Amino acid sequence: AGDSKYSTYNAKIQESTHIFIADYVPIADGIRAENSRMIINGKRYDIMLIDDPMEMHKQLEIYLKFTGGQ
Repeated sequence: AGDSKYSTYNAKIQESTHIFIADYVPIADGIRAENSRMIINGKRYDIMLIDDPMEMHKQLEIYLKFTGGQ
């Protein structure tokens, strides 16, 4: 039917231009990929997906899409 949640997940990964990997820290309530962005070295990235692989609480993988520079 094309309504698979996996299709949405794969699309977010495919649209990503970078992956930011960090040690795991709990993220505050209300922070979601849909309402967040990162600025790294003056360059803006939309957050496509925040992933805690296998929910092991060891690291966060944050999939980013470059949206602009200085």
